[in-house]
Amino acid sequence: MHIQTDSAVTSRYLDEIMECEEAFERDELLERYSPALRWKVLEAWSRHDDLKVQDILTLRSPYKERLQEYVCGNPRKNLNGAGRTFVIGPDPNYEPPPSAGKVWGRALKAGPVLLQMDQRNGRRLYKPINKPVPLPAHLAITAMMNDGPSSIFRPRVGRLREYTGDEYILAVQRDAVEQAEQAQVKAEDDQAKLQKQFAKEAKRWGAQAKEMREALGDEAFFAIMGIEPPKADPPQHQGKKKGR
Repeated sequence: MHIQTDSAVTSRYLDEIMECEEAFERDELLERYSPALRWKVLEAWSRHDDLKVQDILTLRSPYKERLQEYVCGNPRKNLNGAGRTFVIGPDPNYEPPPSAGKVWGRALKAGPVLLQMDQRNGRRLYKPINKPVPLPAHLAITAMMNDGPSSIFRPRVGRLREYTGDEYILAVQRDAVEQAEQAQVKAEDDQAKLQKQFAKEAKRWGAQAKEMREALGDEAFFAIMGIEPPKADPPQHQGKKKGR
């Protein structure tokens, strides 16, 4: 008789959970499990590479809170957390709803999402999210809860989305290419400005030198400048034509 290990049983039930396409299906499956199995499945899910922030946020209580504790940790329950990071960034397809109004709608679409990081000396510190960035689990969950697809703030729904590892690598590569192109354009602009300034200075010094030469005369001018005066061209002698 084949006896399944505890981890094999947990893995089998976790596969069932991850095969569900809708959040309510996962809720129903978790409801059917025994409490002990339920928490083992959620703990295993917290360490799975395919876990998404949206998976956590769309579970109903108390499963959502327990999975979040397994992911982020809870010192009061002696839970260290899974040490996860999630890549969160702007959703380029975001469009503010008409209820946001024109002014706030433009601000929501154009401006970066400001994620509160900490509070120091009575001042809140924010991190702008204007490109995909890896975030610790607790910050990623906060960001998606406020501005992700399931945000409770209607105008901010969908401002952020989660990126896969491959999408993040492509975003970093695109960002590097854009920065290199911007650096090249800046270098060319700086070179053009330098050449223009040099030509302007050369023209100014040339005019001043001409005025000084006219005022002092050639001999004094070349002596002050410390350069040899140009040598005069030797006279051209024409030979006599021989008679016939």
